[in-house]
Order: sequence, then structure tokens, then C-alpha cells
Amino acid sequence: MTHPTIHIAVGCFVATLVMLPPLLRDGWRGRPLAARFRRWFLLSGALGMGAVIPSLLGRLGVPEAWIRSAWMNVFLFHPWVTEIKPGGGAVGPALLTAWIAFAYGLLLIAIWRNREA
Repeated sequence: MTHPTIHIAVGCFVATLVMLPPLLRDGWRGRPLAARFRRWFLLSGALGMGAVIPSLLGRLGVPEAWIRSAWMNVFLFHPWVTEIKPGGGAVGPALLTAWIAFAYGLLLIAIWRNREA
């Protein structure tokens, strides 16, 4: 199950690109951050699971040519990511671990800043 972790990590990083600017802006202005973190984590999970859909279709017997077709790029560039790094035995878990560490670090900073206020 290491290959889908690359796609899950891509979904998490895309959600981070979308949600990080408003999160940092609200943090800088001293606004509450719980709702922003919640949206970020929910979007990360949704995009990560959405990015794995072509892999699940392949396990269900959908032909490989159909899964590698260009329209499957709707699922966060699934064929493109698969071509770049087939297998992904160590890369996927490393990317996902890096994202989790980054998100956890930001969450700890937010808790620490809120405690200081």
C-alpha cells in the first residue's frame, strides 16, 4: 500500500497550498484559527482520498489504459505522478511524514501563541 501514499501526500500538499495563506493571514492578525485548521485537515483528507480513486479503480479491475488516460489527471494528476515515480516504496511515506510533521508543527505553534495571549 505504499504507492497510494504518494497520491495521498500530493492531495495533502495541494490542500496546504490552498489553505495555508488564509491560515497564516488569520494567525498574523490574531484571529481564531480552529476553523481554519479544521478546514485544512478536512480538505487534505478529502483531496488525498480523491487522489487515490484511480488506484482503487485499478484494484477493482478497470483496464490500466483507461486509468493512465489523460482525463484521470482530474484526480490530482494521478497518471502524471504515477509516471514520475512508479512504485514509490520510500518516497510516498516520506512525503506524507513530512506533511504530517509540518502540519503538527504549525498546530503546536498556534496552540503556543494562543496560550501566550
